[in-house]
Amino acid sequence: LHAQGFSGTAGRTSSLTHPGTQFSTKDRDNDRCSCKCSQMASGGWWFEACGPSNLNRIYYAGVSNVVRYNGIKWYYWKGPSFMATMTTMMVRPAGF
Repeated sequence: LHAQGFSGTAGRTSSLTHPGTQFSTKDRDNDRCSCKCSQMASGGWWFEACGPSNLNRIYYAGVSNVVRYNGIKWYYWKGPSFMATMTTMMVRPAGF
């Protein structure tokens, strides 16, 4: 994944991933950590070493301030202990 031209109020692009990071799933571990990030986080993502953010984790209804490793998280938006209750991820080709 290569993020370019980021804009909005969701925090820094470093929440997303490092350039060239491969997508990992429970059955295909492509991250740079021996801890199998996608299994611990209960969902696939562009993990480098279990990184600061993941929108494909478990949704915990009505809970936003309880620390759970596998909850939906976007670190640079509200910090490490905030779990999002809703997310939308939109991607478009460069030069759109």
